[in-house]
Amino acid sequence: MNEKSISIVFMMSWIICTSATVCTSQKKWKLQECIDYAIKNNVQLRRLRLNADIAQLSWDNAKHSRYPSLSSSASQNFSLGRSLSYDNTYVNQNVNNTSFAISTDIPLFTGFRIPNTIKLNMLNYLASKSDVEKMENLLCIDIFEAYTQILLCKENLYISKYQVELDSIQYESAKALEQVGRLSYIDVSRQNALLSQSRMSYTQSLTNFRSSLLAMTQLLNLSSVDGFDVADSLQGNVYDAIDNPHEVYQKALASRPEVVAEKYRAEAARKAVAVAKSYRYPQLSLSGGLNTHYYYSSHADNNTFFCQLKNNFSQSISINLSIPIFNRFETRNGIKRAEIESKSQMLTLENTESELYQTIQQAYNNAINAQMNYQACCDAVTSCKDAFTLVTSKYNSGRVNAVEYSDIKSKYIESKCKLLQAKYQLLFAVKKLKFYGGESLNVM
Repeated sequence: MNEKSISIVFMMSWIICTSATVCTSQKKWKLQECIDYAIKNNVQLRRLRLNADIAQLSWDNAKHSRYPSLSSSASQNFSLGRSLSYDNTYVNQNVNNTSFAISTDIPLFTGFRIPNTIKLNMLNYLASKSDVEKMENLLCIDIFEAYTQILLCKENLYISKYQVELDSIQYESAKALEQVGRLSYIDVSRQNALLSQSRMSYTQSLTNFRSSLLAMTQLLNLSSVDGFDVADSLQGNVYDAIDNPHEVYQKALASRPEVVAEKYRAEAARKAVAVAKSYRYPQLSLSGGLNTHYYYSSHADNNTFFCQLKNNFSQSISINLSIPIFNRFETRNGIKRAEIESKSQMLTLENTESELYQTIQQAYNNAINAQMNYQACCDAVTSCKDAFTLVTSKYNSGRVNAVEYSDIKSKYIESKCKLLQAKYQLLFAVKKLKFYGGESLNVM
């Protein structure tokens, strides 16, 4: 019985230290697959991409505003009864009037409004693209955190499962010893209580695991959690160096899309001021047209339709100059409004940079704390393992009762669970900090 119990203890220790591999036929999603799928199918991201498409169309329209406009028109008019005739008298007659026209308009000078509007819309488009990248980054962080949570819950589930199997064997052994008089009924009851507690822990671990899967499938917009699972391990090194927060911040200022987007918007706001000021300047345009018409009267000799179209054909060209003098202070107030919005956007940029620095500082602090916690958990596992091995030997020889054995075993299991949690917390904290510095989250 002693050799069997000792082998069980070593089996449990090996199982706790290395996660069991569960062979299933269902697909196991890797981290990068989850990220790629979420980026492709996330509803909010798809909406932001549509907003970027709209901004691109606005930019395209602005670029085309410097081109000439061309339009054509045609009209047909019928007049019956008393009307003015060619000799300037009113007579009863039927009149048929047909006209055709083509006109064009070319902007020559608009106070630099057109080039500034083009740059304004280009910057808004680039900001919209950066908004898409920002949302992708946030989604990557959420996916990575949910992924590590699944792995943590899965390993805790493995531990709980095999703890139930171990306690079941111990319980059966205790009942056998009771039958030969080596253990009392109280000892068997205590062992049964340990088994019940392990089963309760397994149920809780299973609940946590299913909840973590549900959280991931919701991020991926999957219709059901049934059949969903992730790959069993991450290859990230928990001993990776923790980057300096000031260096990470300097890299983030140049690459983080939330900062880049606000920089684009700040520059666009300055262009909006230039657009508002353009209304102070004169506006110069060139226009021209081609016109012809056909006229028929029942009280006159009328040439044929095509003959009149040819004879009545005319061309026109004009240069139009508009000089603003007074428009009830609309231009002045528009400029002031644009300047205020520009200042407001600069404050938004400053606030975004400040929030980014605070976020990086918090990520660095979390990484340092997670590293210290991980080392403390490693020390705790080593101590609890030695104590558990010693108490197990005494328990098998009858020198320790079930209560003491249960207490040290619970502490050992708890220390292993805390070590797993500390491991994934450290991995997530370190990778998150590096991600702010521009590195990829893919650690598969």
